[in-house]
Amino acid sequence: MKKPSEDGRTARSRSTRTRITTAATELFTTAGYSSTSVAAIAARAGVSEQSVYYSFGTKRAILTAALDLAIAGDDEPVPTLERPWVRAALADPDPHGQIRRQVAGAADVYRRAAQLSRAQR
Repeated sequence: MKKPSEDGRTARSRSTRTRITTAATELFTTAGYSSTSVAAIAARAGVSEQSVYYSFGTKRAILTAALDLAIAGDDEPVPTLERPWVRAALADPDPHGQIRRQVAGAADVYRRAAQLSRAQR
């Protein structure tokens, strides 16, 4: 069993990473990847530059995390094949239903990730 302080630390760390990722997504999609500095990301997230580097290491790693968040739709550590929409598609007994569910799920992913994909290019 984890100590309560460890759980609190983990929650704070996760919250900080999410704030940084959200700030980076906003800046990457409005100003572009190359025009966005780590200092700007830190300022938008309300954290120090050191916190950004400690949490991610590089600006490229922040972009990767932002894409992961956009693709998943949340920051839960759930593999894609275990996501509810994928499980529902795979469980649908009708092949056409499976395809419809997969297309709908993939469309949601693309909608969430489209702007970041453009920034990545």
